[in-house]
Amino acid sequence: MAPAHGYVRVYRFRSGNTVSATQREEAMADAERWLGDRKVALNRGDLGFGHDAIVAWHEAAPARPKFLFKLKLTARVRSALHRIKESDWQEPATLGACQIAEARIQITG
Repeated sequence: MAPAHGYVRVYRFRSGNTVSATQREEAMADAERWLGDRKVALNRGDLGFGHDAIVAWHEAAPARPKFLFKLKLTARVRSALHRIKESDWQEPATLGACQIAEARIQITG
């Protein structure tokens, strides 16, 4: 029987004025504990997750999940996008198509 794939949403309700990325590492540890033998393959997050501490957590160990976070469109991000060659983009450049390319940038920190 093939393994089941699905989505897991981790919510952590906190009192006070805080951003969504607060306590992210602890929330991930809780999710991993709850999942047991199953592994998180991808973490997706909004603008609040695309910063040094959370990216560094994901990159600290090869077994950690891949990640897809929205980044603030800063000058560095714009510059990185402009450096991607047209031939590096995957999928056809047609209206409505999802195009994917990979680039590396150093965010603050």
